[in-house]
Amino acid sequence: MINLTETDEGVYYVQNVQADSDFMVLKYVDKASAKETVLCRKVNCRHDSKACQAVSEGANYMGFLTYVNESLYYMVCKSFGEDRGLCLYRIRKDGTDKTLVHRFENQTIPPNAAVMYRGKLFLSLPTMIEFEDATGSESAEPSLVMYDLQTEEETLIVDGSKLKDTYVVPCGGSGDSIYFLEMNLNEDEGLIFRQYDFQTKEIRTVLEGVLNDAQFIWDDTIYLQPAHKKNVEAYHIKTKKREEILTYEEEIDDVYIQIGYMELIKRTKEDGKERGYYKWYDLKEGRYLFDEFESEDEMYVRMRLANGDYWIEKDDGIYFYHLKEGTWTKVEEIS
Repeated sequence: MINLTETDEGVYYVQNVQADSDFMVLKYVDKASAKETVLCRKVNCRHDSKACQAVSEGANYMGFLTYVNESLYYMVCKSFGEDRGLCLYRIRKDGTDKTLVHRFENQTIPPNAAVMYRGKLFLSLPTMIEFEDATGSESAEPSLVMYDLQTEEETLIVDGSKLKDTYVVPCGGSGDSIYFLEMNLNEDEGLIFRQYDFQTKEIRTVLEGVLNDAQFIWDDTIYLQPAHKKNVEAYHIKTKKREEILTYEEEIDDVYIQIGYMELIKRTKEDGKERGYYKWYDLKEGRYLFDEFESEDEMYVRMRLANGDYWIEKDDGIYFYHLKEGTWTKVEEIS
């Protein structure tokens, strides 16, 4: 899940202050100046405790940052303590008025995936089934849950306790519907794309077949990577037409569609450690960002911005990469 989001003026993101730390902070980067600051308006704040509105302390997860109606929404999950559970928070884009919006029922584990669409938050959440003798519980397949920001209602769309060997994940919206995947854990049986209509509350099958990987919907298009093939296809939701958009010759281990771009990944084992090498393809421009595969230890693309630039994390910091010009701007922290 993406831990950064953008507005017209800048980019907001979640930063772990230290590796493997439960101390996390919200930051803001101005696009025009490429200057970074903590999202806090408190005078003389040290940003080192939960007294700072930008800080989350004691959480094992803080993420899925998204922007809706002049506010940022994000999720925090804590496994222990009095505020234990999975919660949705809202904070104004100027760093004020932090508010607990919703606490999800019986959840103490971070979501598997999340999508915000038209003011509705869709989550793939772990499902727990209580033992009949009330001595404990066991995990079942994930459920698909919707939370409506306007009505403040939580709705169960797909009940994971009634599924078997099936992984459910939201992948995007179009029109009055959200689309989600049902992935059979037996890879030979492939994936099923389903559509949930907000108005009728009906679920119908859109596509099914032998496909690889869970993919995003972007620009009213479902992107597909057929299994055992070296190509990527686009299924246009409105016209119901399917076309090939990319072929490749290399041996690729994984292909993932993100919002506005795709990742082609080669995986290797070096010194007993698995390492990924990435190549990124811009879906709108129809070209690769770079000619060669890049090591994830040295460079990683986190987001495509609305203007076509990219947010890229390198081993020496964060950069804006201007694809059309082929130039870089380093993000600098305001001291």
